[in-house]
Amino acid sequence: MKGALNSLLEAIYPTRCTICGAGGGDIICSSCKAALPLITSPICSRCGKPTGTKVTSCLDCRDRFKFERARSLGSFEGGLKEAVYALKYKNARTIARELAVLAAPLIEDFNAIDTITFVPLSNKKRSERGYNQAELIAKELSSPTGLPFTNTLRRTKEEFDQVGLTPAERRRNVKGVFEVSFIEAIEGKNLLLVDDVFTTGATADECIRSLLKAKAKKVDLLTMARVVKG
Repeated sequence: MKGALNSLLEAIYPTRCTICGAGGGDIICSSCKAALPLITSPICSRCGKPTGTKVTSCLDCRDRFKFERARSLGSFEGGLKEAVYALKYKNARTIARELAVLAAPLIEDFNAIDTITFVPLSNKKRSERGYNQAELIAKELSSPTGLPFTNTLRRTKEEFDQVGLTPAERRRNVKGVFEVSFIEAIEGKNLLLVDDVFTTGATADECIRSLLKAKAKKVDLLTMARVVKG
């Protein structure tokens, strides 16, 4: 009965591509998927930034960041930027599954992941939005990768929005914001932290600091998009 109802609804209100609006039943159509600004080699082996030649660590990540390795699906522009924006601000939750499937092969770049976790939202933002986009992506990644999902972090205070802040302001804004809620679930474990966008890395870095302080063995970072400059 439910299947018949879904088929009827699809016939009346066909699913359209989130990026271009084309009908056909795909959340992201094949044309838009092919045009996504994916990040490919050569990249920095440590932080995953696109580089002119493969390097072990680039100037952006050398002596910075607490992750062991970071990767991003693509550059925060074009269709990928539109998809992330729709997921965050337009209640397009099904995009989380699409992005997770696209990003799943990147798991091979990380070593011995024990569990997937995510960057938590502030209580205010989660209440306004009704969900956490990073949490949705992390949960969806669990299926194609076979890795367990663990809710490990919470925010201990409401900080200002990071949008428009300088890198130094972003770091100060999130300092001391995160706390590990299930220490026994991460002690001695290799974690994969998931977020939607890598801008300066300040938020993820503060999360990772808290996870390592709680005796996580190592933490890698996976984001769906990355702001690439220069």
